[in-house]
Amino acid sequence: MIKKKLLQMFSLEFVGSASLRTKLIGIHLLMALIFSIWITYYTQSILQVYFYRQLEQQGIAISRDIAGRSIDYVLTENTFELSSTIKDTTENNNSVRYIFYLDQENKVIAHSFEKGIPVGLIETNLINDLEPRVQLLETEEGPVWDIAAPIADGQAGTVRVGLIATGLNSVVRSISSNVLISMIMVAVFSTIIAYSLQKVITDPILNMVKATQAVAAGNFSYRIQGNAITSGEIGLLVKSFNKMAEKLEKSHQEIETVEKLRRLLLEKVVSIQEEERKRIAIELHDEAGQSLTGLKFTLKSLENSSKDPYFKEEFKEIHEQISNTLNSIHQIIVELRPKLLDELGFTATVKKYVNEYQGRYGIKVNGELKILDDIEIIPEAATTIFRIIQEALTNTAKYARANQINISFQKQQDNLLVMIEDDGLGFDPSLINSYKNNPNKLGIFGMKERAALIGGTLIIDTTVGDGVTILLRVPLERVTHKYE
Repeated sequence: MIKKKLLQMFSLEFVGSASLRTKLIGIHLLMALIFSIWITYYTQSILQVYFYRQLEQQGIAISRDIAGRSIDYVLTENTFELSSTIKDTTENNNSVRYIFYLDQENKVIAHSFEKGIPVGLIETNLINDLEPRVQLLETEEGPVWDIAAPIADGQAGTVRVGLIATGLNSVVRSISSNVLISMIMVAVFSTIIAYSLQKVITDPILNMVKATQAVAAGNFSYRIQGNAITSGEIGLLVKSFNKMAEKLEKSHQEIETVEKLRRLLLEKVVSIQEEERKRIAIELHDEAGQSLTGLKFTLKSLENSSKDPYFKEEFKEIHEQISNTLNSIHQIIVELRPKLLDELGFTATVKKYVNEYQGRYGIKVNGELKILDDIEIIPEAATTIFRIIQEALTNTAKYARANQINISFQKQQDNLLVMIEDDGLGFDPSLINSYKNNPNKLGIFGMKERAALIGGTLIIDTTVGDGVTILLRVPLERVTHKYE
């Protein structure tokens, strides 16, 4: 039972995976073979019926001839002449299996059997009228037509002749074989002709399949050539497809144009944003930072010169508050524009930021940055990658309740991979693209957009309770030299 089911499944899978051309040729060939076998069987049946009827007529004619020639021999009981008649008849007719004579009392007068008449043969075909009687006997040698013919209208007895169809069966098989071979040859030739004709039907369809695959792969400029267009329904389908592909190409070009403009605008916005952050960071450092530093030194001087314990303590407290404010301003400056990106480069900036992050939030950060020793990241890409790392770590500190973060840089073929993993709470992955309805999720959208600006992709893998993994993949040519 299992074997049968497996065979059915395999057959269905094979048939289903075959091409349209193969299916059409297969159906034609199968029908041609079935028709050939049926024609051969039908021809064989017709020939058998015809030859059996001829054999029966031949048997009646032989029995009547023998009966007419043997009247005197039977009446005179001349067994010698009867035996001679039997011998002559059997030698001249290959279809004659046996001959024997019976008198009026159905006793044997002469016969052709070497070992005597088989038991029961006499009783199988006894006649009481004046016409020959035919009885079909099934024997070990095959069917035997037993014909009983009266001698002298039954007054002298009966002659029995048995005919077999051995020679006729050989003729029938030979004719049937020739018919089958001819039909198979016709089937083969018709299949070849059908193969040529069905190309007219299948070629346009195959071209349509090829065209749809090309469009599905993004080749919207693909068109079905004019020599493949046929008339009728297929021709209309091909024309409709070409029109659809033309509209898709036009829409795709418009989308690409809008996307390029959006990218340029986004690059400009990010560039302006970074410049503005840099300006604000410089002003905070030069204006507020220096003013507060001067105020801090003044308070320290007042604290040291004051003899009143109350004022001394107040100056000290104000001094500490200003120190804390300076630290906060320093953190804001780092968030706005890490000065080390301009001074020491990307690697040193990441290390410094990670160390400060650990001290600020108490989350352990493991960094695998060795690969950066062999890669010199250009400033534009350095700023973008740093911002993505910064955003990812900030989100982890705000929402993840993580104890540990792993940051690794790897080089895979022609790509730079940046992986950020935490052991925090994670979140529902369906929320990743919900920034449109949730402004708090714009950070993820911003990271993806920044990655796209340098030709990269950002993948976020997370489940509730299993932390978050962020994978940034960027082509090396976009981060190691200016991309033209």
